[in-house]
Amino acid sequence: MLPVPTEDFELDPPGGSIWQALRDLALSALVVCAVALIISFLTATSAGGA
Repeated sequence: MLPVPTEDFELDPPGGSIWQALRDLALSALVVCAVALIISFLTATSAGGA
C-alpha cells in the first residue's frame, strides 16, 4: 500500500531537491574532514609527547 500525501507531506517536492542533496553531501563531507583533522591532531600530539 502506497502512502497517501497529506497537506503537510509531499512524496516528491518539486524543485530544490537536488540543491538540498548537495547541501547535505557538503555538510557530511565537512563533518568527516573535521573528525579526521581532530583525530590526526590527537595522534600527532600523543606521538610528540612520547
